[in-house]
Amino acid sequence: MRSVLALIFALIASGLSAEPTKLSANEITALLLDRTAVGEWAGTPYRQHFASDGTTIYAAKGQRSSRGKWRVNTDTNAYESWWERSGWDAYDVVVEDEVFYWVDSAGEHFAFTMVDGQQLVFED
Repeated sequence: MRSVLALIFALIASGLSAEPTKLSANEITALLLDRTAVGEWAGTPYRQHFASDGTTIYAAKGQRSSRGKWRVNTDTNAYESWWERSGWDAYDVVVEDEVFYWVDSAGEHFAFTMVDGQQLVFED
């Protein structure tokens, strides 16, 4: 996994990411596994941790956190998340100009960064 993560960062550093590059299933797994995504969704800051057992915790600032499931689909090279209210949803993960994006089925992009471990607490 570390070699795949190193490949992702090498791709970014090489400048090849000037055009959007869709990550492969292995690259998505290496990017997310036991790490926390930090971004903004619908105008609200969020943090989402991806545990190795397939559970995920989504924490939006000022709201109660939610527990769901996550997986990576090797057939479609997509990240998939499951929530009690909506079921399974799929997102492409792309990198462009050193920024990661979730891309939903409508093509909307949501920027995020990654931090190591489970970091769900918001700093004021």
